[in-house]
Amino acid sequence: MSNSVMAEIVDRYERATYMINRRLSSKIREGLPNDITPEQMFILRYLKHNTFRQFIGAG
Repeated sequence: MSNSVMAEIVDRYERATYMINRRLSSKIREGLPNDITPEQMFILRYLKHNTFRQFIGAG
């Protein structure tokens, strides 16, 4: 496969990934309370799941 074909494939992948991430972030923001950001929600979710696993001894 030539470099130009490979570069086009990578470009298309990056554009698609960017568009999907923006849409997903928008949907997540719609479902959150106004006083919390998606990043804060992901951190709280991470802490909740990992703390629980450590508590039960699975982590």
